[in-house]
This record gives sequence, C-alpha cells and structure tokens, in this order.
Amino acid sequence: MRFFLAGIIILLLSTCLSEPDCLVTATNNLRISLKNGATGTAQKALFSSIKISGTSATFFSTDSVTALILPVDPLATRTTFKFQYGTVLNSKPVIRTDSITVTYATQIVIISPTCGAAIYHTNLAVSAASFVIEPKVVNSQLSTRATSNIEIKL
Repeated sequence: MRFFLAGIIILLLSTCLSEPDCLVTATNNLRISLKNGATGTAQKALFSSIKISGTSATFFSTDSVTALILPVDPLATRTTFKFQYGTVLNSKPVIRTDSITVTYATQIVIISPTCGAAIYHTNLAVSAASFVIEPKVVNSQLSTRATSNIEIKL
C-alpha cells in the first residue's frame, strides 16, 4: 500500500515537469552604459533630448545618468538614436549632439504551444556613430538579463 501511494504521488508530481517553462528573456530594450573616455569608469551625462527613428516621440532626462535603456524598433533591422546631451570637457560644460545607428537580426521563436512565441533581437552591431570614440558592443543579444549591450565613451 505504501508503494502504491508513493507511486501515485510521484506520478502526480511528474506531470508538472511536462509543462514548459514560460520564462521569456526577450526584449526590445537596448541597454547603453556611458563611460569616461580616459578612465573607462562610469560617466554621468544629462540628456536634453533623445530621438529614436521609427517614432515621433522625443525622450528627455531630468537627471544626470550613467546608463540608458532605449527601445529598438521590433519590426525593423536597424534603429538610429540621436542624442543631445551635456557633459564636461576640460573642466567646462559642453552641449553635444551625437548619433548611433545599430543593426540587429530579428527572430521569432515559438517556445511552446501554451507559452506562445517571443521576438528575439540578436547579432547587435553598430553600423554608424558620430561619437569621438567608437561605441563598443559588449552583448550582442537584447535580453532582460543583460546589464549592458553597448558602451559609449564620452
């Protein structure tokens, strides 16, 4: 009788293992870290405007930040960001305007019939940039687990 009861409990618990894990890490958010060009440490900047291709919205920042999280166009293979920001150069405040264009591949992955599909953005690359130092891709897949995708040295 004990073996029969234990067998039923094991059978019931094992049915839970057949359900897929619906944890999706896909995102269309690009994570940008701002670094000091000379030291490589975190650099603060105040963005007066950020324009993103594919949308008419303009984003503003009211605080100096060391990182940005910006959306890429999920239906395109490239997005351009135009930044107007304040930084310090030779101990003097400077207003700069720079842009960066990123390219990426879009994949639709069906996780399971019950979980549905997710859109993954991979093969992230910088195709054009006007920054003095070329931005560096540190993680080429957009993911909720990524701490940074691109480092920009100001």
